[in-house]
Amino acid sequence: MNATHRISLLVLSLAACLLGTACGADISDAGDLDLSGNWALHPEGSSVSIPLFIDIVQDGMSVEGSGVNRDGDSFVVTGTVDGENIQMIILYSGQASPETASATLSGDSMDGTWTSGDTSVDWTATKQA
Repeated sequence: MNATHRISLLVLSLAACLLGTACGADISDAGDLDLSGNWALHPEGSSVSIPLFIDIVQDGMSVEGSGVNRDGDSFVVTGTVDGENIQMIILYSGQASPETASATLSGDSMDGTWTSGDTSVDWTATKQA
């Protein structure tokens, strides 16, 4: 998998995890948000049409999650929620340097930027029912 494809998958995974459950919530208070659940992430401009899924658990203003990309590589996600803003760190098994993702929540979806090294990819995510 090339670096751009991997970054796209990671960004989508993280965004989906952090932004998905805010549907109808007052985003001014992270304590009212529950991003816990399964998220489908979609990198923008990617030739990949199949979403990447990530499971997220929120505890207060912190989130944790995990997923596996289409190549079978597992990753973990940790992050924070501050109002409608989400910041995440993504680490693949055996990867020395983490990747980062930031997102903005809007209802039951989020969008943001995933960064790995010098490469950044925009992504969107939706919470699954």
